[in-house]
Amino acid sequence: MRYKLGYKKTKIHPYKSTLEYKLAKELSGYTYEPPEIKVSYSVHHHYVPDFVHPDSTDILLEAKGYFIKGHSDCQKYLAVVRDNPDKELIFIFSDPNKKAYPQCRVRKDGTFLTLGDWCRQNNILCFKVGEMPEDLIKGAWRVEDARKFKEGLYGC
Repeated sequence: MRYKLGYKKTKIHPYKSTLEYKLAKELSGYTYEPPEIKVSYSVHHHYVPDFVHPDSTDILLEAKGYFIKGHSDCQKYLAVVRDNPDKELIFIFSDPNKKAYPQCRVRKDGTFLTLGDWCRQNNILCFKVGEMPEDLIKGAWRVEDARKFKEGLYGC
């Protein structure tokens, strides 16, 4: 029989530590890990983009071969986009058809999530290196240009 989080059944089960077990015996009227009580929290971080043109500092370019840390990298970039609505994050991939991260599971149809798929699903613009618009290369793009580009012909 398996138990939550891989804990063995012991005399302290369902508690995760002896301290929790002892404390539970002393407390009166408390519920241990009530599932209906979930407290949100956030951790503040700083993101440094790979490239920013001095004439267009609201366009953030990120060069990626794949998401090394998998899901946590994906969550980081989604937070950057969510928390900076005045900026536009654009990925430049060596190969947008590459597996998004090493831990990607194979889908039922035998395919896997690619870097380009992930960007499209999350409305983030991406290009293959060597296939970027000339105005982006020159630093002439503004946030509005990137958003218009997303509405029309999509990048990768």
